[in-house]
Amino acid sequence: MTVKIDPKQRLRDIEKTIFSGNFARAHKLLKPLLLQKNAEAYFFSSSISKHKESIRAFEKRHVAELTESADLGYPRAIYGLGACYDCGDFVPQDKQKASALFKRAADLGHVHSQWIHGVELLYGLGSFRKNQRAGARYLIRAAEGKHKYALEILAECHAKGTNGFPRDPKLSKRYSTAARKAKAFWERDDT
Repeated sequence: MTVKIDPKQRLRDIEKTIFSGNFARAHKLLKPLLLQKNAEAYFFSSSISKHKESIRAFEKRHVAELTESADLGYPRAIYGLGACYDCGDFVPQDKQKASALFKRAADLGHVHSQWIHGVELLYGLGSFRKNQRAGARYLIRAAEGKHKYALEILAECHAKGTNGFPRDPKLSKRYSTAARKAKAFWERDDT
């Protein structure tokens, strides 16, 4: 009798194995999920090196697997690929492509990407035209996800009545209090 293992549980086990530093074991556990085209498995695989893999080979595989994961719709991979294009890490820098990827990840619920895209729209940065109303919607969604910087921006906008937000000291204080309690994006588990 074959015991079926829940893919989500296997991925949690793989994540623990990666954090323990046992990359060889993690790759072995990832193999069947990669054969099933599991987006999260590609994301994890893209982040860890293989035994005797050169830096150049790792970078090439990293981009290929991150792209595969993003193409399969995994929001963390879409954000990660956007970050690569934004900074020119492992790929030629392409700010327009980065902005489009951040928007796609934001639309799939990736909180940090909601903040990035919201800021791009609010201030007219990136490859999208300034649109304060749309930017506000993304920032509010990011704030609902307890994104520290989104909460800080909303607190400031309501304190001053800027960027299309009404001046509202009570709401500003509420956002400011929530921002102090929130974790920075690099401290979160969902980035």
